[in-house]
Amino acid sequence: PAGPNPRPLPIPGGDLPGVFPLRTPEDAQKISAACAKGKQVVVIGSSFIGMEIAATLKRRGCEVTVLGMESVPFERVLGKRLGESVKTFFESKGVKFVGGAVVSEIQEAGGSLNISMKSGQKVKCDAVLVGVGVIPNASFVTGAEKARDGSLVTDECLQTSAPGLFAAGDVATYRSPKSGEHIRIEHWDVATSQGRFAAKAMVGKHDKFDQTPFFWTSLFGKNLRYVGHCMKFDEMLVDGELSKLNFVAYYCHNGEVKAVATMARDPVAVAAGELIRMGKMPSVEELKSHSVDLVDRLRRMNCAS
Repeated sequence: PAGPNPRPLPIPGGDLPGVFPLRTPEDAQKISAACAKGKQVVVIGSSFIGMEIAATLKRRGCEVTVLGMESVPFERVLGKRLGESVKTFFESKGVKFVGGAVVSEIQEAGGSLNISMKSGQKVKCDAVLVGVGVIPNASFVTGAEKARDGSLVTDECLQTSAPGLFAAGDVATYRSPKSGEHIRIEHWDVATSQGRFAAKAMVGKHDKFDQTPFFWTSLFGKNLRYVGHCMKFDEMLVDGELSKLNFVAYYCHNGEVKAVATMARDPVAVAAGELIRMGKMPSVEELKSHSVDLVDRLRRMNCAS
């Protein structure tokens, strides 16, 4: 199958029996068997898969420590301010977080696993869960242009450089009709939508894939939603309170809103996704005035049309 494969830990002990990736139902069954209530579990990786695993196992009754290369969870995507609030929330639930952690070796001793970090810190546990990213599974494809990460490069209609070959989902780096840049999104909502667009293109209906990227995660029952695509931002505007996990965060670059993250504001996330697709998001200056209601703006635009 295509899609991605979990990125392995390229360190001594990264393939020990007590070290688990998570991709398949069989992986989940192995994790469930190894991580019973009361077990000491270490999660390596502090982005979405890692933090979802950490929350799930803590609610199950495990003692959980997260080792993240970033100083706070989600720092690369959501920024340090929001990540700090998520870190505080997880710590309030009893999850330990170690930032700036680079694991150098995992050793087995007496039925336990000993994790060594480059800082000299050591952690002992019963099981290790690895969530450090994925690798697009396209190595079996030849004769088509590939991106540096090994994914298949496509145009706006998901056609690769090989005649008759289309790609969708995690394995596709597609050209955005809006920005012209090539992007790859790792979330099932985009994958299923792209599958429909690719199928239409195969039968001659070449619609450009212009859907705004969207993903969500649930952490201890709190939903975080993210719409748009912003690899780097020079300004982050916040409506609400990050510390209370009730907010809308606008990620801006060169004076334009590129992405929006929300917690406890689901209707705003939906409206933002459609406004970004239409190119009708408010300006940064409008947002700074605190007089913009995205849901009402979208409703009025729909009524006018």
